Amino acid sequence: MLILLLGGTEPAGAHKLKALESGLSDRFDAGAFTVANRISLSAVAGDGLEEAARGELQGSENFRRFSRTRILTRPGAPKGGRGGAQGSDMAFRGNLMVAGTYQGLGTFRLERGGRKAKQLGFFRCPGAQGDVVLSGDYVFYSVDSRGSNDKRRPGCNDTPTNRSRTSVEAEGLRIIDISNPRRPQQAGFIETDCGSHTQTLLPGRRVSHIYVLSYPLTAGDTECTEANHPEGELSVVRFPNADPSRAKLLGVRDVLPPGSTSPATVGCHDSGVLAGKDLMAVACLGAFALLDISDPARPRTLGVTENQAIEFDHSAQFTWDGKYIVIGDEHAGAAGGGGCSTDQTSPIGAMWFYKTSEVRGSDLLNPAQPEGLYSLPRVPDVDNPADAEPFRCTTHNFAIVPMRDRDRYVAVTPYYAGGISVVDFSDPADPRELGWTLPERGTRNPDFWSAYWYRGRIYGNEHATRHGLSVFGMKGLGKRQVKPLGRTFNPQTQIR
Repeated sequence: MLILLLGGTEPAGAHKLKALESGLSDRFDAGAFTVANRISLSAVAGDGLEEAARGELQGSENFRRFSRTRILTRPGAPKGGRGGAQGSDMAFRGNLMVAGTYQGLGTFRLERGGRKAKQLGFFRCPGAQGDVVLSGDYVFYSVDSRGSNDKRRPGCNDTPTNRSRTSVEAEGLRIIDISNPRRPQQAGFIETDCGSHTQTLLPGRRVSHIYVLSYPLTAGDTECTEANHPEGELSVVRFPNADPSRAKLLGVRDVLPPGSTSPATVGCHDSGVLAGKDLMAVACLGAFALLDISDPARPRTLGVTENQAIEFDHSAQFTWDGKYIVIGDEHAGAAGGGGCSTDQTSPIGAMWFYKTSEVRGSDLLNPAQPEGLYSLPRVPDVDNPADAEPFRCTTHNFAIVPMRDRDRYVAVTPYYAGGISVVDFSDPADPRELGWTLPERGTRNPDFWSAYWYRGRIYGNEHATRHGLSVFGMKGLGKRQVKPLGRTFNPQTQIR
């Protein structure tokens, strides 16, 4: 079995892996779990894989790569920072893109019709994991590691937090002013319980809210533990749109009622909001919840569902009409190999599709049943077991594309080393792949953390490879087929 290397502990939801391996579900094929299986499967990669020299672009004929830009920690310096930054999330405003990394925040201008991202600046201040929310001239940046608000660190400022004017061990939200994108500056810091692993924006007319999620999985941390950080906690931050630097922490809400989940649930990881319907879906590492956010400061739980075939509830999104909730499973977690499979009906790292109406009112004894699932149907090429060991082909930071055809549901999904897949799940019981790409550089497969559609292009941000930002085009996902997303696009926030 693949083991999540996080403080030497067994991965959250490992009981589910064991159940799967014991044949818990007759409906879904558990697929390939071992390195040996993955190698044998890759040897017969005629499953739609086109022959291509290593270092070139593999993928479907309707996919095209326009550019790849490394995220430099020192733009303008002779080497720009050793090896570039470890990318994570992205957000967009007009022709501006902000890219989160583990080393800080990069700012980019989209040029040539969005085909190329040109770096403008970089705010150097380490803070895993760099999830970003963009509001006006400010970026909220998730910090899930201690000691990263210290003026003694290059590029960091020691700004006051909501708990102390001198704190240098802060975790939470870094507020960065990008009014001059070439010289981003820290404008504030909001400390939150257990830091901020991810965050999601709920925009308002005059006042907006951010929901901050994190969980107690850091080895050796005595302040953030399961005992003092319940599995359903999320922090609520409020700020005036005219000046996001004045953000304040309103408090902490517990969105998983006692007894609504099994003891294996660890904490909430990621969420998506459908602002027009006052709904939020939250993935909580063992279960997921549907919330009513008509009162933004006091989210109210409408239903909780636990799926034994999901090993690690990671991401949550709605279709644009609110009919379905899409849950992503980050099999084995970010630190584990994660597994790969050639079977798109395998639960390994799959996207799962649920009717929102059935999740409403669900609980531990009466969970909603999925309408279907989709798993990446290919294994990247490998040369030896050492190459295969770190492979991860699991659903990560994806987004639902607002098609002009109201009867169509399409997702753009990154799969770490498995590249990017575009999936039509208009029939959730029978999803199909519309296109895919698996770029390589030298002998290294990609490591796509996030991938989103924006203004007719698909943007991907890589992590462990430090390859940076890639821009793709795909036939069938142009502006004629997809509705405009507005001037500002935070992928976890749907405002239609």
